[in-house]
Amino acid sequence: MADTVLLVDRVPHPHYNGVTRYMMGLTGHPKSEAYRLDMKVLFWGVSVPAQVWHQRFKPYKLPWYIEGWNKRFLLPAGQQIAKSALLHFPSHNLPSTWNTNRQKCVLTVHGAAASVAPEWDTVADRAESITETIRAAQAARAHFITVSEWSKQEISQHYDIQPEQISVIYHGIDHDRFSPAPKSAVQQRLAYNLKLAYPYLLFLGPCSRRKNVVRLVQAFQQLKKQDGIPHRLVLAGRNHAQQHEVVSAAQKANILDSLVFLGAVDDATLVDLYCGADAFCFPSLYEGFGIPIIEAMACGTTVVTSNLAAMPEIAGGAASLIEDAEDVESIADALRRALQQGSYRENLIQKGLERAALFSWERTAHAHFQLYRRVIDT
Repeated sequence: MADTVLLVDRVPHPHYNGVTRYMMGLTGHPKSEAYRLDMKVLFWGVSVPAQVWHQRFKPYKLPWYIEGWNKRFLLPAGQQIAKSALLHFPSHNLPSTWNTNRQKCVLTVHGAAASVAPEWDTVADRAESITETIRAAQAARAHFITVSEWSKQEISQHYDIQPEQISVIYHGIDHDRFSPAPKSAVQQRLAYNLKLAYPYLLFLGPCSRRKNVVRLVQAFQQLKKQDGIPHRLVLAGRNHAQQHEVVSAAQKANILDSLVFLGAVDDATLVDLYCGADAFCFPSLYEGFGIPIIEAMACGTTVVTSNLAAMPEIAGGAASLIEDAEDVESIADALRRALQQGSYRENLIQKGLERAALFSWERTAHAHFQLYRRVIDT
């Protein structure tokens, strides 16, 4: 007889954020039967088969008072509804009042940035909320999942969790979407759909201080001035409260007309942007994983990223690493290397394709199923 595993969908999703993609990846590969598991999603107090949730999910935004009803299902009284062998909370949302004797728990902690580096966070009390969640999970004797060896070390040290309580399972990507495409066709689509001219460099993510975009803009200005590169810098991703700092830096460097702010883009457009870029720039100061690194590599694009946090681990020797991400000259040097035509660039592209092939949602899902089975049987 199969044991039920409930993946908890607690909070409304106004857009496809990282946790949503993670849940979609886990529910999109429903071969859990081999592990004697019945995967379901706890959704508004109802246990929905994982495949059904995956097929029907749409981003939605609801009033706060309706969201409150959803949270009530996760209080101890609601555990009668959520009977299962194991619950998996895919983000920091285990209620502090959870009854520790009813079900086994798995909690995914994507990183410790809110607590380790709160100066980069713009959400009030996030560090306290996450710490409270992790303490509740420890009281519930939960097993923890994180997404890189580097994050495991951070989480273990900062929250005083024994390393054997933490399993590292890498994220995956959808290789049916993220794959190389002929540049000529991509450039035609981008020119028609976005009025975007070639050549360009690409950054993906919010323009926050943690993403280090101001220094990227300054490094880009150096390349324009010293090397005379003809590129524009395309910034794709949702708007951020700190975006004005990027605009100000570009105005000061007199290159605002060389920047393109696209805002959030859909996956089809994102793939085209990756495939059409001469280099993907990801100079972040802190990442627990960094999915865009793998997505860009899978599209056959040269990647430039920081030699910090989990980024060198995820890049696996297939990126042009920035020696010092807080130094503009160092960012410019890494970009310069990535843009040079020749064997170095070609090797990066080939290594990137090989590296990206190791990351799939199917592999990620099966690693979760194996862990679920082990936790249930322990």
